[in-house]
Amino acid sequence: MRRSVVAPLALLLPLAACRFGFDPVGVKPADAGPDTPPTTPLPVLPCGAPPQFVIPVATGLGSGSSTTVTLSAIAATASDGGYDVLAVDSTGEVQGFAFAFDGPQLAPRATSAPVFSGATGVVAAVDTSDGVLAAIEYGRPDPIGTALVPLDAQLAPRGASQMNPAWYSLDSALARASDGALAFLAVQSGGGAEAKRVSSTGANLGVGHLVVDASEGVSVATIAAAGPGFLVTWTSTPPSPNQVRAEVLDAQMSVVVPPTTINPGALFDGNDPRSGYAASADRYLFAWSFKNASSGDELWVSLRDGQLTELRAIQLSAHSVLPRVVAGKDDFLVAWKDTSTTSGIAAARVRFDGSVVPLVVTGNGGKALGWDLATRAGQPALLWIESSATPGLWLDPLCN
Repeated sequence: MRRSVVAPLALLLPLAACRFGFDPVGVKPADAGPDTPPTTPLPVLPCGAPPQFVIPVATGLGSGSSTTVTLSAIAATASDGGYDVLAVDSTGEVQGFAFAFDGPQLAPRATSAPVFSGATGVVAAVDTSDGVLAAIEYGRPDPIGTALVPLDAQLAPRGASQMNPAWYSLDSALARASDGALAFLAVQSGGGAEAKRVSSTGANLGVGHLVVDASEGVSVATIAAAGPGFLVTWTSTPPSPNQVRAEVLDAQMSVVVPPTTINPGALFDGNDPRSGYAASADRYLFAWSFKNASSGDELWVSLRDGQLTELRAIQLSAHSVLPRVVAGKDDFLVAWKDTSTTSGIAAARVRFDGSVVPLVVTGNGGKALGWDLATRAGQPALLWIESSATPGLWLDPLCN
């Protein structure tokens, strides 16, 4: 019997030339000394014509096999040079795609780089001083754990993976503080969440710290940078309904803002919480969904100050799940899964005063196969892979 072979995520090609806008070169102050270097802003993604790169999406695997290969998740991170995307397929293969700015234009730097085998579909990535560190949950077959995989600028391995058995991670398992410190967070089998400092190669820098007690019955836990420290957000299951909770840690993983309930008085379980911190305004934004028995899945956000005191709670959607949050220099970008949209994604900017700007996610008319958010040079962006007649990866800043 003739067997078909369809390549997995393959070579990226620019779809079309785009016009790119960038800020003018900074002017040297009149009173600056002779050794003061000029300030040149980094090029950023254009608002009017976001770049797109073709990524053929696999529909079959192996000669004569009936197995269908689908994209199950992506993770994105950004650096001064550009963007990196890790894509996980349903067979557990992880491939990397790197993009770098050449002047004002973004171009592929690495395509279909093999990163890992045996992933469960959960992946996170964070930029480091010398490449990218990936957190990839493994377990094909059991036991389940999380591998910390160090990658260079071309997303090639630059050291051995650090295996962490029985550390159950999510797509927001890594964070880099403002001073460059890296933290890794995972849920433990006993119901708590543990965090530890790690190096850019994924090696432990000290012991793990139980940052959320086992009595919380943690089902979801994520970590984000909060200036020189870290923000931990989780779902606590012993209450009914389940609560969204958060705390702020310092660089040594000590609690500096105690556990706080983000959805007080909830009538329904808080699901899949995500959060971000904007240092420029000392503001936190939390997003989560809950299933209202009468009206469907509602998506809410809570804007809070530096002590996690709520400033405003806002309903963003009445039919959405799986939110993501990143902070930019001027506002937060929130994106979520929304079945009422053509792409399957909806988004909004939440300003630091609590006002909301709804955004439309458009492509070529196809559905999103995977998506993530990343901030670079103060500009948040949505990175998503679209399934259409010309499947491609979009890098869209979703400007106001």
